[in-house]
Amino acid sequence: MNSDNINNFRVDNNTSPTCSVTDQSETLRLRMEETLEARIKRLGNERPQAFSSNWHEAAFVYSIIMSQFMTEYFVSGFTLILPTLIRQLDIPQAVAVWPASAFSLAIASTLLIFGRLGDMWARFPVYVGGLTWLLAWSIVGGFSINPIMLDICRTLQGLGSAAALPTGIMLLGSQYRPGPRKNLVFAIYGTSGVLGFFGGILLAGVVGEFLHWGYYFWIGAILTTTALVASVFSIPHAPIRQGRTPVVAHLWLRWTISVRLPSQLDLFSLYSPSPNPHMLRRGGARHTFPSASF
Repeated sequence: MNSDNINNFRVDNNTSPTCSVTDQSETLRLRMEETLEARIKRLGNERPQAFSSNWHEAAFVYSIIMSQFMTEYFVSGFTLILPTLIRQLDIPQAVAVWPASAFSLAIASTLLIFGRLGDMWARFPVYVGGLTWLLAWSIVGGFSINPIMLDICRTLQGLGSAAALPTGIMLLGSQYRPGPRKNLVFAIYGTSGVLGFFGGILLAGVVGEFLHWGYYFWIGAILTTTALVASVFSIPHAPIRQGRTPVVAHLWLRWTISVRLPSQLDLFSLYSPSPNPHMLRRGGARHTFPSASF
């Protein structure tokens, strides 16, 4: 009886350690998988380490979304004050479309160029430079005294927005891991465009009714100043990249001059209004496009 118990005990001692090790390894594997999944979820929800507090993160998000807000502000609201500008600056009807379209055309013409600049060297200086440029020409635009000055200011405003938009997306995407927090931030960024569109219409209507039309530009300059100050103090600074070879930069510059700029000049030539409605049919645009395009 005692010998049978001893044999059973020996069998149990020989088999149970193997089962125990297998069970422990399986449990450890499941725990590791759960830990990895939980870690990914935690990293996707937590504040990025580059921000010291929630206020720091809020200032960063505000500084980025304002680039989208101000772009829509200067696009949508300008159409409401355009009749006032036509009357006060004596803008001819044949060229009245230019003040409204110059801003958008400048953005469309140079958006990829500034995005490439931010990718090749650094995002922060291009972004801050774009906001500074937009601020300067928003102030000057409010003092326009003739249609030509207004067109120039609107075009140069567009260059500032074109520099800030792509680099702002780069800065926003580089700070957040994939997860709910990043989705929320990009949702706020998308909503800022809608708010800027309707905010521009609202403020332009108020300015056109009660104030001088220049306040539309100056209010935009004030809002841009808040974004500029927030960006200087909240965006994590990154060193300017030095690894780009001169050959790559030279090839990119040649592509910009030989391909990108001529295509944008074609766009401007097609968009240019003319008092003669038969100019395009007569072949006025054939100096720009090859005959095969027609």
